[in-house]
Amino acid sequence: MGYFRFAVPIWLALGAPVPALAAVDMDRFHACIDAQVEGNRPAADCVQQEHRACGDFPLETAPQAAMLCYREAQEAWTGAISARLETMKDRPEPKIAEVAGIEVKYDVLRNLLQCDRMEDLARLAGQEATAMDLQKARCAATAFGLAYARLVLSAQARP
Repeated sequence: MGYFRFAVPIWLALGAPVPALAAVDMDRFHACIDAQVEGNRPAADCVQQEHRACGDFPLETAPQAAMLCYREAQEAWTGAISARLETMKDRPEPKIAEVAGIEVKYDVLRNLLQCDRMEDLARLAGQEATAMDLQKARCAATAFGLAYARLVLSAQARP
């Protein structure tokens, strides 16, 4: 992953405008989730909104920067999941955090299985390696983001 760190500085040196790397904004994400629930709209849109900056990198010239962006987003979602599960341990119901941890684990695994399916289909279609790597990074970030969204929504549903 070390060579990804050079993508943005090189891009800067070439004078290209640089989109902000994926700074998943949890306050904005939670506000989006609340609005989506209120409007009876899909929470997945909020995950995609948080990944929008990653899609701003021109894929023809900076695919590594886009991949790094998605990987950083995935790390943000992973940290948010861990933090949310940790706070759930303080609830009066002792097994809520354990059940939530199991649910998140299998949500992520189910989502990543879809990523594997997409990768196999892309390989069968003869998609180039860089495009497949980018697709895989985007899909993995989305997998963790969707698992976090489901965790947030399930916590809101409990009294």
